[in-house]
Amino acid sequence: MNKRMLILTAVLAAAIGGWSLWRPPAGVHAQTGYNLTSVKGTYGFTERGTFGPTTPQVSVGVLVADGAGGLTGSQVFQVYNSGSQNLTFQGTYTVNTNGTGTMTLLYPAQTDSTSSSITQQASLAKYSFVIVNNKTELQAVRSENGAFVTSTFKLQ
Repeated sequence: MNKRMLILTAVLAAAIGGWSLWRPPAGVHAQTGYNLTSVKGTYGFTERGTFGPTTPQVSVGVLVADGAGGLTGSQVFQVYNSGSQNLTFQGTYTVNTNGTGTMTLLYPAQTDSTSSSITQQASLAKYSFVIVNNKTELQAVRSENGAFVTSTFKLQ
């Protein structure tokens, strides 16, 4: 009986010891501590998507974030079969503590320099983004005004 009691005690001790070491799996938690200064500097960017349900569009450009919620920049924008346009923009952005945020870019009306006629109406682009790669990159999407676009902004 002593041998049996010794084995039972050893098994019980191992079980209790193992139970105290076991921890339930940790939940997935977003990193916190992001703010407006998490997006600051000059970013090169590319965009790909569609205008309307099937017309491809692409662009490349430079975006400058001031670390206080303000944006400026320029890009070369092209919609399939209609040539490219050089565009400038200014805008604002927000950053949530979990690293997500929004950007709103205002593209002023474009005019023909020789005739002063408007070649493109003013427009807005609204992005949702997430900060990744140790605050050196933004992955973004937008879907308004007939466009569906994914974008990557990389800190230069």
